[in-house]
Amino acid sequence: MRLILDENVTERLVDTLASLGIDAVSVNRDHKGSDDATLLLVAAELDRVFVTYNVSHFALLHRAWISWSSAWALDPLPVHSGMLLIHPAPGYDFNRIAGEISLLFDGVGQPATLRNRAFAWNAVRDWHEL
Repeated sequence: MRLILDENVTERLVDTLASLGIDAVSVNRDHKGSDDATLLLVAAELDRVFVTYNVSHFALLHRAWISWSSAWALDPLPVHSGMLLIHPAPGYDFNRIAGEISLLFDGVGQPATLRNRAFAWNAVRDWHEL
């Protein structure tokens, strides 16, 4: 799996994910300060799953992406590589978050299965698809 981390996600997660065999980069490298819609397009262009703590904004962008693509009868449908929307909780550090991401990937399988899908995580509900 290939990920791109929003600027609100600590870059320390990059190395921790790498230790779990997950390729991750941060938007801070080349896209710091870009608006949310642009970041989703960057992730889609780079074929990377987008990871953020900004759950409400990206849940809305995901729904808009799917709804508008269908309403406009775009063929083929535009594809984003997936979104992981994480509700941080006290006591859950980047090591725990990396482990949760790894567990999701173990359950989901191939990267293509995340295309145009968004999953949210919180300490109560675990991973769930939006």
